[in-house]
Amino acid sequence: MVDLETPVDRIVCVVEPFGTEPAGALTAAEVRVAYAHYFCAAGEPGTGYEQSSRVQGPIVVELGTPPRVRTPEPGRHYANSLRGMVPRPYQEAALRGFGNAGAVEDQVRRDFLARITRGPSATPT
Repeated sequence: MVDLETPVDRIVCVVEPFGTEPAGALTAAEVRVAYAHYFCAAGEPGTGYEQSSRVQGPIVVELGTPPRVRTPEPGRHYANSLRGMVPRPYQEAALRGFGNAGAVEDQVRRDFLARITRGPSATPT
């Protein structure tokens, strides 16, 4: 059951792909699996960015029916988990992270402030 009196977290993300299966896919319709980095921030309407919950890392999205999303297991087996889900040609990119991590965080911060901290639904009526 959903309690409509309780604010619901909202989320903003930036995703930067670094590979696909098949590797030579030329259109989105051809892609069966996408490999990417993601950075997301979540919070209730009115939450400041510094108080938001943030998460980032590599992600594997299998575009089947239904779609499947996987992230590496955290902890001491992280690298092995990542290698088990990302093919060898993409592993270095998966470990490297975003091309410009500072710009990505700035974009998430701007979007979070505009849509969640100060967004039209940020103040309950």
